Amino acid sequence: MKWLTEERDGYLLGLMRLLLGVLLCVQVWARFDELEYWGYFGANFHLPFVPEAWVPSFATYRVLLGLELAGALLGVLGWFGREGLLVGSSIGIFLMLCDRLQYHNNRFSLLLFCFLCAFCPSDRSFLLYRGRSHALPEALRLGPTLPRRVMQVQVSLLYLSSGGSKLLDPDWRGGQTMLLRFQQGLEEAARAGTPLPDWVVHFLGTPALASLGSKAAISLELSLAFALWVPTTRVIALWAGAIFHLLIQASARVELFSWLMGVAYIAFVTPELHERTLRVDVRTTLGRAARTFVRVFDWFARFRIEELPGSEAEQGSVAVVGRGGETARGSAVPAALARALPVAFLAWPACALLALRQARDRSRTTDVGSSAGPG
Repeated sequence: MKWLTEERDGYLLGLMRLLLGVLLCVQVWARFDELEYWGYFGANFHLPFVPEAWVPSFATYRVLLGLELAGALLGVLGWFGREGLLVGSSIGIFLMLCDRLQYHNNRFSLLLFCFLCAFCPSDRSFLLYRGRSHALPEALRLGPTLPRRVMQVQVSLLYLSSGGSKLLDPDWRGGQTMLLRFQQGLEEAARAGTPLPDWVVHFLGTPALASLGSKAAISLELSLAFALWVPTTRVIALWAGAIFHLLIQASARVELFSWLMGVAYIAFVTPELHERTLRVDVRTTLGRAARTFVRVFDWFARFRIEELPGSEAEQGSVAVVGRGGETARGSAVPAALARALPVAFLAWPACALLALRQARDRSRTTDVGSSAGPG
């Protein structure tokens, strides 16, 4: 099978390793905070999956958390980054087995993705300890793609399990759970001193809205499990998933889960680099601004930057050549950039619709002028 023998550039996997290391650092730090405020779980009621004799003492628990944090930091720096993620995630999974009361889907998912990333060729780029030369040459970045595919499968399984469990739950399917979440959000807003207008409270408290929202969430999760795999629907699925998780992050207590899924989406990004070209006229302010913007925010290394030929300067100071050779100019440039740059990706549909509308207006104007004819 192609998946078993295929090799692709591991540049983006290095970015995943770094970001997963950051999330793991945040999660371990939260465990230290829990230890400070709630005390050691082993001294209180707990339910271990493993034999009680395996549950660490208080001193050992602190040492294990320190080792988990150290492994996460190595993952961020890239110095023995894969080994660091492997050690850190393994310790985290073991500690979770020591007390099932600490289990949360979002916590386990982060540990699982860190564990999987340790088996990816993620140690060939974003090596912060190397300074500006953070990436190995292209020939040395090639690695097997199978571990990345396993991470993609894990993303789909998460959506299938989440959407499927909601679908089988009559309270979720009927909207009662969503309605309760709406009410809790309104109560928290009131307690925080920022009550919403009465019409908003009434609108969010409508059972029909909660039912519609529940069905939409279930349908979206089940659709994402498959749409992310289809090239023609992948970009739309990535955008819809990003909006979905931002709404979840703003309305529910899911800790780092939404940020984790954003990092996991990198596994679906095409690993080939510099397949798009940004052509700019550096004599213009717009051209220089576009060049700087792309240099700063092209974290996925999508673009090559070239000087705009003089013969094309009259058509605009910025042009974007896509992966298939198509050229975007004028109002189509923001959409072409937003589609490829993660910092602007959420604005991509709006930019694309604006470009389409302006193209239609120009077409209508041209048609009217040509039909009028001379004289």
